[in-house]
Amino acid sequence: MSIFTIFRFAEIGQNWIFHTGTMLIPFEKLSAEALRGVIEDYVLREGTDYGDTNYSLDEKIEIVTKQLEKGSASISFDEETETCSIVRV
Repeated sequence: MSIFTIFRFAEIGQNWIFHTGTMLIPFEKLSAEALRGVIEDYVLREGTDYGDTNYSLDEKIEIVTKQLEKGSASISFDEETETCSIVRV
């Protein structure tokens, strides 16, 4: 699998915190089952905001899948916590 390490920046006030150990994982390299699992985990988290519209689980998965396909979102893996997330690009 083609995985590369990226550097994340989180702004706290006017200071920038440098984070390493995060990898972007090309969604195309995941099996259909693994990809759905990552997306489903992401959309079911508390605090995921879709505005005033209520979407079904399948609709949420479709929305995120399209974002991954368009390149406006990516799958990240945090080595420290061993967790995946979906991030805006």
